[in-house]
Amino acid sequence: MPSENLVERLIKDLAKYHVRTLYSLHTPQLEEVVPHYAKEELQELCGIDSWFKNYVVNIWEFVKGETVVSTYPWNVSIPIVDYCNASCTFCNSWLRGQRYLSLDEVDGFAPVLENSKLLGLAGHGEPLIHPQFPELAKKLKGFLDPRCSVYLITNGEFLDEHDPSLTD
Repeated sequence: MPSENLVERLIKDLAKYHVRTLYSLHTPQLEEVVPHYAKEELQELCGIDSWFKNYVVNIWEFVKGETVVSTYPWNVSIPIVDYCNASCTFCNSWLRGQRYLSLDEVDGFAPVLENSKLLGLAGHGEPLIHPQFPELAKKLKGFLDPRCSVYLITNGEFLDEHDPSLTD
């Protein structure tokens, strides 16, 4: 349990943002609050929630300019495909197509995925062109904390070919 003094300090800091919990703060607000605490104090305030603790301490490490970090990144983007069906003038992905992320490779991302707060399926091509996109999305989702938000950058050409629940 955090000390009474530590909790009182936190309540005072949170009052500026009209919230009652550290979890209610958005990233820019956290960037303002966390420098006022020691890393150990933040870990104590986050308790046993390792996912949230990773997020808060990662922001603390960023704001403090730490060059060696003890956390996983909370904002993750995985390029799942290097091919594209479009020939956009602002992009050369369609010229460089090299490979697809394999289902087996996803396992290597497990520790990062388990701690991510925001996951982007993007990269150097059109994600929905991946021949195993439904399986890949399901496998990725299996590693994510339910509080993680996922976004997909697509040109939209193949949206109708996929189950809408895959992008939920």
